[in-house]
Formats: sequence, C-alpha cells, structure tokens
Amino acid sequence: MSIRFARRRWWLDSVKGPRLAIYNAGTDVLVGDSTGRLDVSFSGVQARDAFVVSALARRNIPTLILTSGGYTRSSRELVAHLARQVIDLMRPRVNEGCR
Repeated sequence: MSIRFARRRWWLDSVKGPRLAIYNAGTDVLVGDSTGRLDVSFSGVQARDAFVVSALARRNIPTLILTSGGYTRSSRELVAHLARQVIDLMRPRVNEGCR
C-alpha cells in the first residue's frame, strides 16, 4: 500500500486550493464483508483512514467524512476508530483557537 499512498500524496500536492474534500470512508472493503468482497484487512482500512485524514489535515483542507457500507461489528469498530482519529487531529487546533 505504500506505493499507492505515495501516489496520492503527489496528487494532493498537485491540486490547487481545494475548498472541500469529501471522503467516503466505506468499510465494505473489509475482509469477510459480503458486499464489498475486496478483503482489505482491519489494519489496512485503519491505515487508509489515517493516511487520508492526516493528509487532508496537514494541508488544511476542510473535509466531510462519510461512512458507508459494512454492517459488521468490525465495521462499527473501524468507524469508531476513525472518529477518534479525527478528534485527536482536531484537538490541537481547537486548543490553539482558545488562546
């Protein structure tokens, strides 16, 4: 996956002044999901989410995150993990704004 991530970094850097990113953080790609059937590991989905969220945050691109697909306990855990990632990324910014 690191090669794919490197290509996306280049693409993000080439886009001039995006006003909004919409990230569909679907979990139907997860191993064992009967709808997606892409068999991405739990840690693979976490890595994807971490890459996307942090890459957009570093570039200060406003982001709308949509969760979709996947209706298993693992999917719910991934969505909860993504929410924690976003909160952790936003915490320093919120604290800076309160000074």
